[in-house]
Amino acid sequence: MYLNKIQVIHLYKESKMIPLKSYLLTFIQLLMLKKVTLLCLTLVCSSSIFINAQNKTVTGKITAFNSFPIFKAEITNRKTKTTVESDSTGIFKIEAKAKDKLSIIANGFYKQSVTVNKTNDTIRINLVFRGGDKNEKIATGYGHISLDQLSYGISHLSSENETYEFYANIFDMLKSKSPGVEVSGESVRIRGISTMGGNDSPLFVVDGFPVGSQQFRNIDPQSVKSISVLKDNAASARYGARGMNGVIVVTLKKE
Repeated sequence: MYLNKIQVIHLYKESKMIPLKSYLLTFIQLLMLKKVTLLCLTLVCSSSIFINAQNKTVTGKITAFNSFPIFKAEITNRKTKTTVESDSTGIFKIEAKAKDKLSIIANGFYKQSVTVNKTNDTIRINLVFRGGDKNEKIATGYGHISLDQLSYGISHLSSENETYEFYANIFDMLKSKSPGVEVSGESVRIRGISTMGGNDSPLFVVDGFPVGSQQFRNIDPQSVKSISVLKDNAASARYGARGMNGVIVVTLKKE
């Protein structure tokens, strides 16, 4: 088969255009792929922001003396102004977003507030009884707690009728609750103990285990159930040479 001059020129032109078409097609495909990728990333970020902003159901339990459920305590979401009440078992449910603040009020008890955690949907609040005959009548009169439970708590569970959430950090709490301890910033020293060396920092024990100063520093006062100080024979008998500068013993609340 023979090709004339015009056919040859036409084939030549087509052969010259093939690489250019191929490059253009590849370039267009890359642009489209980039746009699709950016669109997907935008959608993912938008979905994440939307999910974080969504309400969730927070479930909590309110107690007194870390033992008895508080009935009809008022739980208010400060942002939405929504208020619910705890049931006879101390349980409540409320809609909230992460970082919303909840106020808890029961007559005869100190008001408390908690911040909703972005990862944890359950909270526990131990209300502190104000004390005195007047508040005893108020607390039982409003039906928050029975007289038998309140009387038992006052008589046998006084150590459970405390809260440390009002302190800015663990060192402020230690300074206030332990008169025999000298606290300067984050430096702690137990009075009445002299050491031959330069280090007079006490041993920190949390839930039965010795911890470093960094771990002790990170303790949230609201998570503390009790705190006590050991020194001299009481410290050395239990912790040996490690307790020569005294021991700060912290027990945390159980979830």
